[in-house]
Amino acid sequence: MQNITRMNSLNLHQIFIFLSFILHIFLPYTNIGYYSMDEHFQILEPLAYKLEIRNQIDDIWEFEAAIRPWIQIYFYYYIILILIELSITNPFIWIYVIQLVLSIIGFLSTYFLYRIALKQRIISQNNFNSYLFFLLIFILFIHVRTSAENLSISLFIFGIYFIFKFLNQEKTKIYFLILASIFFGGSILIRFQMAFLILPFYLWLLFFKRLLFISFISFIVISLLLIVGLLIDYFGYGFLNNTYYKYYYFNIVLGIFDNFGVDPWWFYFSNIVIKFFPPIGFFIFLGLLLFVYKSPKSFLSWIVVFNLLLFSYLGHKEIRFIFPVLIFSPIFLIYLFNFLEEKKLYNVVKYLKVTVIVFNLLFFILLLFPAERQIHLYRYIYYNLNESKIYYLKENPYIIDGLKPIFYVNSLIDTKEIKISDLDSFIKDNRNINIITNEFKYYDLILRNHKDCKKIFSTYPEKLILLNENWKKRKMNWFIVQCN
Repeated sequence: MQNITRMNSLNLHQIFIFLSFILHIFLPYTNIGYYSMDEHFQILEPLAYKLEIRNQIDDIWEFEAAIRPWIQIYFYYYIILILIELSITNPFIWIYVIQLVLSIIGFLSTYFLYRIALKQRIISQNNFNSYLFFLLIFILFIHVRTSAENLSISLFIFGIYFIFKFLNQEKTKIYFLILASIFFGGSILIRFQMAFLILPFYLWLLFFKRLLFISFISFIVISLLLIVGLLIDYFGYGFLNNTYYKYYYFNIVLGIFDNFGVDPWWFYFSNIVIKFFPPIGFFIFLGLLLFVYKSPKSFLSWIVVFNLLLFSYLGHKEIRFIFPVLIFSPIFLIYLFNFLEEKKLYNVVKYLKVTVIVFNLLFFILLLFPAERQIHLYRYIYYNLNESKIYYLKENPYIIDGLKPIFYVNSLIDTKEIKISDLDSFIKDNRNINIITNEFKYYDLILRNHKDCKKIFSTYPEKLILLNENWKKRKMNWFIVQCN
């Protein structure tokens, strides 16, 4: 009987892993677009420049100031060159393949983190723990992003995995240490702030493992990679450039970083509880505090405390800056539930687990929608209207916050503005036209006054917008109306 139970548990564990893998393949298509504008304009637009789609990058201040690394851009660039060799010139296939590659890398990093947590006896293997690790919506969401946060975090986890692989070998195999150091160095090259995760990890190795020589070897390997990073930046910018120093100089010395807004020191603590993945974020925060308090000698506690203190000190704050901490959310949740079970609060644990499962499933619906609605609009135009006449009302759909996402719109047919005052007469005098608007009132006006017009596209289901009067007033949705 026990063997049957164990087998069923093992099978369910494998089902969670398999389902996670399938979702990592599927979600790059549905969750198209970016979470933060930096994800697009500091990566995909310079990529468009390298692909000779965009004429310049001086209009992006970070590249005019030469403070951004090029390694991630070149990674995507060579993926696209392979696709071009296969005669694939569709930018939406390009971005799907890039997101798919990142998603698979992210899936592997989750599996590696799971193995680390088991080997270090931070968690035990059971169905619920496997569910949290492989199907938590935040983890799935971040893995399909083209952001520096995503890829750098995955490489960081690879580095930790191979460090422990090196430490656990009966016969020490130096190539595990070299491999870990390469992943750590790559993580820093992609996102400089990752140095402040890697530093406390090595301090932990020094204090608790007495591994001075090993840390020294890693330091040499990472330093060599940082030099390689400057060489890559030379090819990107076209001139010798100390990107690391300039990043520090512009953001810290000149204070440009704070020009984007300054928040109080408790920003991250309040945002994890209130805005990050509510109400699950509250449980994550409790688990984080509990873990750090109960396990101060854990490598994870050192990483978490160091980063939260550092980023809480800096003036400008965004929740994505601590994604490298929040990536450990499954561990914090599991630790909280284990603690409550030790206190024999079984009913409380049951209630909390049900709450986490239910809200996690509800948030899953968000992954079926685009991360950025205008990119979804572009994809529809590319596949369905690229030989049609397209017009817009008031806001140009090919502009996002004053910037033109050339990576996508370069492949789209041009669009022209219709004045609101000329709308009725324009529709009467023209046939086979498509009108784009992000205001429900104009969309509704066209359909009510013109029988030959019909909706052909809506970013979100129209019935969803109609549920709330405020949603109808907000510019949260893009519509395309076709008039014949």
